[in-house]
Amino acid sequence: MENKERITCDLTIIGGGPGGYAAALEAVSRGFTVTLVERERIGGTCLVRGCVPTQCLLHDLNQYRLLGDCEYIEKDGTPVRLSFEKVMDRKNRVVDLLVSGTEKTLEARGVTIARGGAAFLDPRTVSVNPSGQVIHSRYVVIATGSRCKSTPPLVFDHEYIWDTTDALNMESVPGSIAIVGGGVRAMTFAEIFHYLGSKVHLVVHDARILPDMDRGITSRYRKVLREKKIDLLTGTRVARVETGTKGGPVELTLEGRKGTRSLKVDRVLVPGDREAEVEGLNLGRIGLSLREGLVPVDGDLMTRVPGVYAIGDAVGGRYTAHKAVTEGRVLARRLGGENPRIEYELVPICLYTSPELASIGLTQEEAEKREEEIGIGYFPFAAGSRPAIFGESEGIVKIVFEKRYGEVLGVHIIGYRATELIALASMAMKNELSLNEIREVIYPHPSFAEALAEAVNDGLDTMDQKASP
Repeated sequence: MENKERITCDLTIIGGGPGGYAAALEAVSRGFTVTLVERERIGGTCLVRGCVPTQCLLHDLNQYRLLGDCEYIEKDGTPVRLSFEKVMDRKNRVVDLLVSGTEKTLEARGVTIARGGAAFLDPRTVSVNPSGQVIHSRYVVIATGSRCKSTPPLVFDHEYIWDTTDALNMESVPGSIAIVGGGVRAMTFAEIFHYLGSKVHLVVHDARILPDMDRGITSRYRKVLREKKIDLLTGTRVARVETGTKGGPVELTLEGRKGTRSLKVDRVLVPGDREAEVEGLNLGRIGLSLREGLVPVDGDLMTRVPGVYAIGDAVGGRYTAHKAVTEGRVLARRLGGENPRIEYELVPICLYTSPELASIGLTQEEAEKREEEIGIGYFPFAAGSRPAIFGESEGIVKIVFEKRYGEVLGVHIIGYRATELIALASMAMKNELSLNEIREVIYPHPSFAEALAEAVNDGLDTMDQKASP
């Protein structure tokens, strides 16, 4: 395109991640003309340096684990070797495939893609650098995502102190690594490095891991970490960091309940705190400033500047692609005259490790603070047919409900395919199905989905107690 080309459209979206491209597709389906500005690759954090590459690594590394554990493969004494280069290559190929597919879908649906960095000229106009394009529109959506936040003493140098992008682009596997944080991203990378052969130390400031999930489920996951010999240090903070000479170790001074100790590792990964990625947007020019590192919005996802909206990781909340996609679609529908609302309490939390964890709604602790009487339904994977067939008997389904009407308040799962099963719970809770209504659904047998039904039966105290034939 020629420099300084002027584009006029209904909607400008800055950022081509899940929230941005979902908003674009939803808007064009409602007759909007849409220009999407992206300075890097379409797909954002999720497709390029987040969900997709990490889950690709987790899948392939777990396949390697399963092959090594398989009891009916004859072993002649030669160990099965993992090719780090091929694992990383497949990860990159999957990312390329999905990025290309998303870009083609956007173009086929009529979304104009402007390449470069966006900067506000006024609340309705942005320039694109270095092309010089100028885009004027009725509405502008900030969907630029977030980045890892560097906080002393853990300041990224991208050689010894890594962010998640550094970890996904590593050229070799460190012999040892300290991962600072206790959330989903920290647990994800802990498993990746564990299966790659690193000695993994998890340094968690809080007393518990995965604080947004049900305590009973996360307690079981702590046991899994111990079985994998991942060193879990809760109630511990990094007080000091010393990087060694070229190729030397990083020395961390840790302060915890048992005093001060030193830990030497090859690399440190800090995947935890996030901040909005708004560099170069020139927010000050339109009178917009960040709040605690994020773009503040109201309940309609609008900033304090009329006509300028923000969605996804840039506004904080749960940093998940499915939350961003939901916000993007809902915002496009609102701009089109509809009035849908987002039920943030029904945004699932998912951890794709082995076993997987998934959670939606209230935890048992949160539910117990309410006035109504609650009940709990359990079902262990070990009692199910499909888990036995797959050799994946670790896990439970836990349902939290109120007893008067059988309303489901929360569902929490640890086990194989937990992140798929949680979609059934999401659908049931979105449609306000009672336990009795969930029980009336016909579930295929054998299936993992039966675990949800059996947890419902347990909650209703109707589980079949007869001995198996």
